[in-house]
Amino acid sequence: MASVVVPGDTVAPNDENVMRGHGTYVAGASLVSCGAGRVVRVNKLASVQPVGGRYRGSVGDLVVGTVIEVTARSWKVDVGAARRATLALSSVTLPDDAQRVRTHADARAMRTLYDEGDVVVCEVQAVHGDGQIHLHARSNRYGKLANGAVVAVNPHLVRRLRSHFVALPAAVDVELAVGHNGRVWIQRALPASWLAAEAVEAAGGAGEADAALSAAA
Repeated sequence: MASVVVPGDTVAPNDENVMRGHGTYVAGASLVSCGAGRVVRVNKLASVQPVGGRYRGSVGDLVVGTVIEVTARSWKVDVGAARRATLALSSVTLPDDAQRVRTHADARAMRTLYDEGDVVVCEVQAVHGDGQIHLHARSNRYGKLANGAVVAVNPHLVRRLRSHFVALPAAVDVELAVGHNGRVWIQRALPASWLAAEAVEAAGGAGEADAALSAAA
């Protein structure tokens, strides 16, 4: 069975050991691909993952996106999906790391957390049937990123890793946040002295993700 297929290629034999998944159809004694992509097997389920197209989102995915709009009690984030993702005010860590109900004052101060053009790293909390993606940034690993750059790749080329915060060898001195959505954040590895100072001054919330990236890597 080929790992990469085009329309009409055989994905797997059509028997009791195989379940038909997305991107396939039954033709006689075979399960056949109806598109170009990579064959993915999960237990008995055989499907074809497209090599192109927009990011669809899956719960638990790490994503890197850009804030496009600040609304009444949420941010709209471009994560490369067909629709803008939603990051609700109730789904972020407050600057003082307080665990409380968000107030009207918090809503008025949303731009002090994330403003249009800010790059953020978040986790997918839910994906609805209409394709709407909801994010959260309740951990200090997530939030606003700074002092780096975003590189876009095909999201179907991103493998699932044990950790999507990656530190390259010391000779390179670069750290990455690899989003499942094909957005990769690249930044210089922060010196230990900077991290120590950040730990003393920080109170959690937005703006801490770049320091947390070094700590996680």
